[in-house]
Amino acid sequence: MSKLELHLAEWPRWMSIEIAAAYMCRSKKYVEMLIRTGNLPAIRSKVRKSDGSTIYADTRLDREKIDQYMKSGEHDFNKIKHSILKKLNDN
Repeated sequence: MSKLELHLAEWPRWMSIEIAAAYMCRSKKYVEMLIRTGNLPAIRSKVRKSDGSTIYADTRLDREKIDQYMKSGEHDFNKIKHSILKKLNDN
């Protein structure tokens, strides 16, 4: 199993493997193609409400967020994953 496959195996099942692969490969063109064709899947995000309960919300990554991640220069997969999830939960 390649290093990329190992990383993808750790990615949450509800999150798009295509998005994970695009981030891992830093393939901005591929991510842009997904956006342009409308095939960018919704990402299921766990959100804690103020009353302490948890809901799941579908969120779409937009071009601006993707550009932020691509420009971050971050190559550690877990840091990328946690950064994405944190940003999604903050919104």
